[in-house]
Amino acid sequence: SSLGEVWLVRSLRGTVDIPIAIYQFSIEDEVLAPANDFLQTPWQDESKAFDICFSGVDGDWYSWSNIDVHVSSDKLRALFKILDCSWSKAVAERKKRFLFRDESKKARSRWAYLKDIEWSEEHNE
Repeated sequence: SSLGEVWLVRSLRGTVDIPIAIYQFSIEDEVLAPANDFLQTPWQDESKAFDICFSGVDGDWYSWSNIDVHVSSDKLRALFKILDCSWSKAVAERKKRFLFRDESKKARSRWAYLKDIEWSEEHNE
Protein backbone atom coordinates (compact mmCIF):
# COMPACT_ATOMS: atom_id res chain seq x y z
CA SER A 1 0.00 0.00 0.00
CA SER A 2 1.00 3.64 -0.03
CA LEU A 3 1.74 3.30 3.68
CA GLY A 4 4.15 0.39 3.24
CA GLU A 5 3.58 -3.25 4.16
CA VAL A 6 0.36 -3.96 6.02
CA TRP A 7 -1.61 -6.81 7.54
CA LEU A 8 -5.19 -7.09 6.27
CA VAL A 9 -7.19 -7.87 9.41
CA ARG A 10 -10.86 -8.84 9.66
CA SER A 11 -12.85 -9.46 12.82
CA LEU A 12 -14.53 -12.87 13.20
CA ARG A 13 -17.93 -11.47 12.26
CA GLY A 14 -16.68 -8.69 10.03
CA THR A 15 -16.89 -8.27 6.27
CA VAL A 16 -14.34 -5.50 5.79
CA ASP A 17 -10.54 -5.89 5.77
CA ILE A 18 -8.73 -3.32 7.89
CA PRO A 19 -5.14 -2.48 6.90
CA ILE A 20 -2.79 -2.29 9.89
CA ALA A 21 0.86 -1.43 9.36
CA ILE A 22 3.39 -4.13 10.16
CA TYR A 23 4.86 -3.54 13.64
CA GLN A 24 1.99 -1.19 14.55
CA PHE A 25 0.47 -2.26 17.88
CA SER A 26 2.94 -5.21 17.89
CA ILE A 27 0.39 -6.92 15.68
CA GLU A 28 2.79 -9.63 14.52
CA ASP A 29 2.92 -10.84 18.13
CA GLU A 30 -0.80 -10.54 18.87
CA VAL A 31 -2.83 -11.70 15.86
CA LEU A 32 -4.95 -14.76 16.60
CA ALA A 33 -6.40 -17.01 13.96
CA PRO A 34 -9.03 -19.66 14.61
CA ALA A 35 -7.81 -23.25 14.53
CA ASN A 36 -11.07 -24.48 12.98
CA ASP A 37 -14.32 -23.27 11.44
CA PHE A 38 -16.34 -23.78 14.67
CA LEU A 39 -19.06 -25.78 12.86
CA GLN A 40 -18.81 -28.50 15.53
CA THR A 41 -18.90 -26.00 18.41
CA PRO A 42 -22.39 -25.86 19.92
CA TRP A 43 -23.29 -22.38 21.11
CA GLN A 44 -26.75 -22.93 22.55
CA ASP A 45 -28.19 -25.09 25.36
CA GLU A 46 -27.24 -28.68 24.44
CA SER A 47 -29.77 -30.16 26.87
CA LYS A 48 -32.52 -28.91 24.52
CA ALA A 49 -30.80 -30.02 21.29
CA PHE A 50 -32.59 -32.33 18.85
CA ASP A 51 -30.11 -33.46 16.19
CA ILE A 52 -31.30 -34.23 12.66
CA CYS A 53 -29.30 -35.28 9.59
CA PHE A 54 -29.43 -32.52 6.99
CA SER A 55 -27.03 -34.02 4.45
CA GLY A 56 -28.11 -33.04 0.96
CA VAL A 57 -30.36 -30.23 2.23
CA ASP A 58 -29.99 -26.56 1.31
CA GLY A 59 -27.55 -24.94 3.73
CA ASP A 60 -30.04 -22.23 4.71
CA TRP A 61 -32.56 -24.59 6.37
CA TYR A 62 -32.24 -22.71 9.65
CA SER A 63 -33.89 -19.65 8.07
CA TRP A 64 -36.99 -21.52 6.87
CA SER A 65 -40.27 -20.70 8.63
CA ASN A 66 -41.44 -24.36 8.68
CA ILE A 67 -39.60 -27.67 8.59
CA ASP A 68 -41.17 -31.11 8.06
CA VAL A 69 -39.02 -34.08 9.02
CA HIS A 70 -39.47 -37.83 9.17
CA VAL A 71 -37.98 -39.44 12.26
CA SER A 72 -37.99 -42.84 13.87
CA SER A 73 -40.02 -43.54 17.00
CA ASP A 74 -36.74 -43.58 18.98
CA LYS A 75 -35.90 -40.08 17.74
CA LEU A 76 -39.41 -38.95 18.60
CA ARG A 77 -39.05 -40.32 22.14
CA ALA A 78 -35.78 -38.40 22.43
CA LEU A 79 -37.59 -35.21 21.41
CA PHE A 80 -40.29 -35.71 24.06
CA LYS A 81 -37.57 -36.26 26.63
CA ILE A 82 -36.04 -32.92 25.60
CA LEU A 83 -39.48 -31.27 25.80
CA ASP A 84 -40.13 -33.02 29.12
CA CYS A 85 -43.73 -33.85 28.20
CA SER A 86 -46.00 -36.16 26.20
CA TRP A 87 -46.74 -35.62 22.50
CA SER A 88 -50.33 -34.55 23.16
CA LYS A 89 -49.24 -31.89 25.63
CA ALA A 90 -46.47 -30.65 23.31
CA VAL A 91 -48.85 -30.31 20.35
CA ALA A 92 -51.70 -28.84 22.41
CA GLU A 93 -49.58 -26.20 24.14
CA ARG A 94 -47.13 -25.42 21.33
CA LYS A 95 -45.13 -23.46 23.86
CA LYS A 96 -42.30 -25.85 24.58
CA ARG A 97 -39.36 -24.95 22.45
CA PHE A 98 -36.36 -27.06 21.57
CA LEU A 99 -33.15 -26.59 19.66
CA PHE A 100 -33.34 -28.00 16.13
CA ARG A 101 -29.74 -28.78 15.16
CA ASP A 102 -27.79 -30.22 12.21
CA GLU A 103 -26.09 -33.33 13.59
CA SER A 104 -23.05 -32.90 11.33
CA LYS A 105 -22.62 -29.15 12.02
CA LYS A 106 -23.61 -28.55 15.62
CA ALA A 107 -23.15 -24.77 15.34
CA ARG A 108 -26.01 -24.68 12.81
CA SER A 109 -29.16 -24.60 14.89
CA ARG A 110 -32.36 -22.73 15.58
CA TRP A 111 -35.09 -22.71 18.19
CA ALA A 112 -38.33 -24.41 17.14
CA TYR A 113 -41.76 -25.39 18.41
CA LEU A 114 -43.48 -28.69 17.70
CA LYS A 115 -46.64 -27.92 15.71
CA ASP A 116 -47.95 -31.31 14.68
CA ILE A 117 -47.20 -35.02 14.66
CA GLU A 118 -48.27 -37.56 12.05
CA TRP A 119 -47.67 -41.33 12.05
CA SER A 120 -46.94 -43.23 8.83
CA GLU A 121 -47.43 -47.01 8.94
CA GLU A 122 -45.76 -47.26 5.54
CA HIS A 123 -42.50 -45.78 6.74
CA ASN A 124 -42.91 -46.80 10.37
CA GLU A 125 -42.08 -43.19 11.23
